[in-house]
Amino acid sequence: MNPLPPRPSAPGEPPRRRRIASKRHAKGGLRVGPNNDAVTLEQLESRMRDELAKNPKLALAVNADKNAPWGQIVKVMDAAKAVNIKTVSAFTKETGKS
Repeated sequence: MNPLPPRPSAPGEPPRRRRIASKRHAKGGLRVGPNNDAVTLEQLESRMRDELAKNPKLALAVNADKNAPWGQIVKVMDAAKAVNIKTVSAFTKETGKS
């Protein structure tokens, strides 16, 4: 079940939710942003810190495919906690489905 979509941001306001995808087949396994940029966990933490500085109400949505290692999802959630992101949601989908 997918979480509710984020409330649209007001003009000039940064988006409230950032999406991280974790896929078993992806190099490094982590993808971030609208362009699905491949990142390491360290790069992800740095990007989350930068985004949080721009928008203190930032929320994180972790989208993992069915075959993603659970430990990797936990590491992403721990990284969000380390940079003080207060709202984190996670959901999965079957591999190959949109």
